[in-house]
Amino acid sequence: MIKTKTLILVLVSTLTLTLSTKESNSHPTLSSKLQQQISYNSPAARQREQQLEHGWDQVHWPSKLQYDHGSKKESDHYTNKKGIETFTAQRDGGPFKPGSKTNSRSERRIENDYDSSHQPQQFSADFRVPKGTDSVAIMQIFGGNRSYNKKNPHSTSFMFQVHNNDLTYYKNRILAKDITGKWEHMNVIHDPKSHQIQAYLNGQEVWHGRDKGHDVHFIKYGAYGQGGIEDMSPTMRSQFKNVKYFVKPRRR
Repeated sequence: MIKTKTLILVLVSTLTLTLSTKESNSHPTLSSKLQQQISYNSPAARQREQQLEHGWDQVHWPSKLQYDHGSKKESDHYTNKKGIETFTAQRDGGPFKPGSKTNSRSERRIENDYDSSHQPQQFSADFRVPKGTDSVAIMQIFGGNRSYNKKNPHSTSFMFQVHNNDLTYYKNRILAKDITGKWEHMNVIHDPKSHQIQAYLNGQEVWHGRDKGHDVHFIKYGAYGQGGIEDMSPTMRSQFKNVKYFVKPRRR
């Protein structure tokens, strides 16, 4: 009788452990996903980045800088040394144009305006956010649903931001931990026809989802303060190199 009870207990314990293991594996936690990130410049990262860009046409778009409109010295906000672009914005700086109520920024605005009639677009770049920079957007796809949604309009469809040293989707969703102070690589793909966006860090997908609407879109990157004055670091800075743009060719 005792042996029978012992055997039953062992079987129940084994079954419970098996079920809990399957459950935890089928629903990995956010932290377990973050620990699986591929490191920058690793062979695996470079291979995946090449695969993402394979079959796309590289294009060269004109662009312009946007920074505190009251500043007369561009070098206070932007430098390009040996192919490394450095964007600097001050927390107490002014908006990029008179009358704007937006936060301080130093950004490059790509003049690649596109809508749902255009082919998929891809942005590829190495980036670095120095330690100490906080509450900043470093890349965005502008254009949301402002033209038809007046109650809760979105001016953007996607943002890579940095908060508390972490890479985030907008502010609240952490995509990668402790990315400041080192070089990383991003690929962001937007298909305006299907309204789908895919974002990659070092060749690994970290986010995918729908854009915010049917407006005209364009890409921006640099340093753009987010949240309130109390959230932003006094100086916000980002660096970019090896910036590339791609368009998916039309099928013949």
